[in-house]
Amino acid sequence: MKRLLSWNVNGIRAIERKGMLEEVLKRDYDHLLFQEIKASIDQLDSVKELCNQYGYSSQSISSSQVRKGHSGVMSISRETPDSVMYGLDSDEHDNQGRLITSFFNSYTVCNVYVPNGGSATSPLDYKLTYLSNLAFHVKRMREAGNPVLLCGDINVAHTEYDLARPKENKFSIGFLPEERALLDEWVSHETLVDLFRAFHPDTTDAYTYWDQKSRARDRNVGWRIDYAFTHLNDINDIVSCTHLYDVYGSDHCPLEVVFNI
Repeated sequence: MKRLLSWNVNGIRAIERKGMLEEVLKRDYDHLLFQEIKASIDQLDSVKELCNQYGYSSQSISSSQVRKGHSGVMSISRETPDSVMYGLDSDEHDNQGRLITSFFNSYTVCNVYVPNGGSATSPLDYKLTYLSNLAFHVKRMREAGNPVLLCGDINVAHTEYDLARPKENKFSIGFLPEERALLDEWVSHETLVDLFRAFHPDTTDAYTYWDQKSRARDRNVGWRIDYAFTHLNDINDIVSCTHLYDVYGSDHCPLEVVFNI
């Protein structure tokens, strides 16, 4: 049985200063996937040292080469992967530090931070292309043989049940029809399974992101934009997928996945 935590930390050095990085390290996960770390490798010496103290000797980091202090992902684990792939093997997509794929003996873990779609470095058309290419990447990884877990900040609320105010946000990036249609394709043509929904099909008001400026978390006015996916054929290997509402320090809460692969 293995346990994985996936979390958009909104700045990993900030959660380290707040003590929340050490808090999750103490929970003894097999894998920790962090998104939006907002730091380059040379700024993470104290983070890496803390991870080492808790036995996470395998550390993979991908930082943005386009805009310093923006995006970035970090994957740490107790087990050393057989190999690691950074990005989508695409010049168009691989300079923003958005994807790490770690290959282990019997499974593959993808840690992703999908573009928001509302900035100069990642406009909406770029986001849509990224989502399509990401789905192809996961399909290709699965065809290589081992089950794949895709975890991270997808930056899309899939259905009206995945945000508190769907009517008010029907023209908002993150809930546009063309974005949601791509996730429809993921869970149909690509046969991917949204693990939280698989285990909690009727749960409402279950969000992973809240605007900090309006203190939306206090009122639970949020969005579910952080996900874990696997292929339909591998769903029996997943034991549970839950939101960790007791973990603070970011404008997102983490996901926990327990699996037996």
